[in-house]
Amino acid sequence: MSPPGKYGTSIFLNGLEARIDSELVSRPVDILFQMEQDASALGVPVLTPASGAVLRFLVECEQPEEILELGTGYGISLFWMASGLNRASKIVSLERESDYIARVRSYLEKHPFSDLDIRLLKVHCLRYLEEASENPNAKWSAKFVFVDCDKVLYPKIFRILKRMRPDTAVFDNVLWHGRIFDPDRQAPSDKAVREFWEEVKNSNFSYTLFPVGDGLLRIRFR
Repeated sequence: MSPPGKYGTSIFLNGLEARIDSELVSRPVDILFQMEQDASALGVPVLTPASGAVLRFLVECEQPEEILELGTGYGISLFWMASGLNRASKIVSLERESDYIARVRSYLEKHPFSDLDIRLLKVHCLRYLEEASENPNAKWSAKFVFVDCDKVLYPKIFRILKRMRPDTAVFDNVLWHGRIFDPDRQAPSDKAVREFWEEVKNSNFSYTLFPVGDGLLRIRFR
């Protein structure tokens, strides 16, 4: 049990995260600034620079031969991960929205990662995983999985990854804007992220929470 008063007033100041992102986080490739500005102009939520730096650090440490990304979005997380690889590796990024795929391809034309095999696939993340996990002839080669798709899918994705056993999976938005701690929040996504957390905590896998952005959770399956 936690001591009384342990979870008192936050030490964080208003605007601190924005200062960290703008003044303390170095972008490994300049095009990330344009990508962030484009997303902000359209009101599209994306991975924060601080979260991107942590994600890049994890990729740098592990140097996986193949990365699977569930949810391409604006491509910001893809660029952070690609910049952390120092050998010929493969990144397969799944996205169901054609507009996002087209935009990310335009960014890759401006800043190609010539040493990497980057593939953008228009497909539903869960359907892709289910087909891979149910096909006895499918060869699972991704060693590192980054998950930033529909939060309602997080529990199902975690269960599939438990069977597929990549080395590492990293889930974004696991703090879910603090709604996981508010019992009055009962939207399907709120319930799903809570359910996901319970399954992770009750598993035997090693995991680490990085409280940057909206929370990154690294899970080791091996």
